[in-house]
Amino acid sequence: MSATLAPKELSPENPVTEASVTDTLDKLNLTLRDDEVGDYTSFLKGIWEVWHRVDGMDDYVPAVDEKRFPRENVHRPTKEENASNAWAWKVHIEDKEKCGGILAGRTVCVKVGTGTSLG
Repeated sequence: MSATLAPKELSPENPVTEASVTDTLDKLNLTLRDDEVGDYTSFLKGIWEVWHRVDGMDDYVPAVDEKRFPRENVHRPTKEENASNAWAWKVHIEDKEKCGGILAGRTVCVKVGTGTSLG
């Protein structure tokens, strides 16, 4: 390996060490040559640093223009509408400015994670 990713200064929380890399590889029945362990460790330290920084960022949640895209006919679907019980809610959202776009006139399904609402 010819390039490494780890920055000059590492977070004190960074858990990646040569020992942790070799221990993990041992558990997976994988090996590296002795001269590769340092490069891979540096690479994984860098990946951890990037992940740690991104994980600490606020989630990006765009503002919803509810005048242009009002939520209409929000309801729990009936058994006839939802025979497989796959939907929790149905809603009609239409661009009131009729600007078109790749979703114009399409029906889509959105899976919303726990703790999230559709506004």
